[in-house]
Amino acid sequence: MGALELAGEFQTIKLLAEIVAFATLTSAVVLAYSLRDVLAGYVDRRTLKGVFLGIFIFWLGYLENVFNDLYKTELTKVLDDILVAVGMTIIVVTAFQMRKQIRAVKPKVVTKGPSFLKPGAYITGLVAPSMILPLLQGRQLLAITRHPKPYEEHGIPYI
Repeated sequence: MGALELAGEFQTIKLLAEIVAFATLTSAVVLAYSLRDVLAGYVDRRTLKGVFLGIFIFWLGYLENVFNDLYKTELTKVLDDILVAVGMTIIVVTAFQMRKQIRAVKPKVVTKGPSFLKPGAYITGLVAPSMILPLLQGRQLLAITRHPKPYEEHGIPYI
């Protein structure tokens, strides 16, 4: 087996490894994108869009990396590294923004007086907080909701 044949085999293995890495990355991106509504409950839309912009640019860098093995030019040798670096920079910057936005929320007492409700978790439909507060005399309240604005207006912590 000559040196050229061995180099050709390594190039084939390298290309296959990059295709597998790209396919895996694509699956991870699709999974992350499918969770965007869940993530939107923890951070604002602008930050989330920034994260996905960074992920998309990072993904383009990997796609360019695969093409770089098929069609080498001076531009493609550098472009994949630039795209990956820019994508990762955007992801890191927005990750710091996400870290600031995700915070621990502790229940607090929202009203005074005795309550006839036993301690525990209660599930309601889409009900205004003003209808719930009289029932919770002296209890701590933490809302787990898809519609936080009414709870925010009453100063009720929410997730």
